[in-house]
Amino acid sequence: MTGSVIQHQLVDDEILVQGMKTQLHKWKGMLESGSKQVGWKIGFNDLADQKRMRLASPIVGFLTSKSVLESDGIYKASKAARLMLEAELAILLGQDVSAGADKLQVAAAIEGFAPAIEIDRQAFVMTRCFVPIPN
Repeated sequence: MTGSVIQHQLVDDEILVQGMKTQLHKWKGMLESGSKQVGWKIGFNDLADQKRMRLASPIVGFLTSKSVLESDGIYKASKAARLMLEAELAILLGQDVSAGADKLQVAAAIEGFAPAIEIDRQAFVMTRCFVPIPN
């Protein structure tokens, strides 16, 4: 736990552990059903966001072939969908990076960068960043 982030009560670690277990189960199921692993997503990596969400660290998520839309692809949402778009930066790695890698090893693995857009179709609203899309 970093002292610069936590001066308030954290989200219960058990809630985060259960959430990560649920995500791991979903990820394994997707891979078993034919999806391919294409990357990882780091969320809430900004200290201000971590403090606002009462997190001790960033959260890691997975990206599979099922969730990738090609550059010329079309995303079709239902009329009832509540969408949130978020600009992202993709870091393209040319090799695996071990969990204990230092900054130089991580930097050496980077092949490039690319713009990306996350389309979140979840039904929750974060008042600071949600923009309603007219139907």
